[in-house]
Amino acid sequence: MLALLMRHGAAVDPGEAGGDAPRWLTEAGRRSVSAQAERLLLRQFRPDAVLSSPFVRAMQTAELIADGLRFEGEISVAQEFHPNFGTTADAVEALRLASAPVVLAVGHEPSIRVLASHLAGQTLPPFRTGMICCIRFEEDGSSTGEWLLDPTQESPFISLQR
Repeated sequence: MLALLMRHGAAVDPGEAGGDAPRWLTEAGRRSVSAQAERLLLRQFRPDAVLSSPFVRAMQTAELIADGLRFEGEISVAQEFHPNFGTTADAVEALRLASAPVVLAVGHEPSIRVLASHLAGQTLPPFRTGMICCIRFEEDGSSTGEWLLDPTQESPFISLQR
């Protein structure tokens, strides 16, 4: 199984949205997420399942990237990717329970990075908005980091192989 762990796109300030949970994506955030979908599509990455934090900006990110990757299923709200709920173990279990060859999960910094670092077996840098980490799960239960997809880099695919 592959897990694509993504931080949501750039969102409006909490003051403008009236709190953290209702923050929506900015126009620049929407463009960046759509560009990430194009990069994944060029490499023929398509999710078989999409999970998202229930926060507005994460759901909008999940919808945009799913649409850009021609995902035809339903996006599942996963409380395990809520920024103030659950543990890394809960999020790992949610990924495994998705029972799909490629799972895309949208969450928040720092919890999505902590999850990715745990699964990659190495400390990863803070995730910029729209950043994606690919994790490979082996049949024996182990996992390794494959790459980061950084929307701010000219060569956005960064290998995590040692």
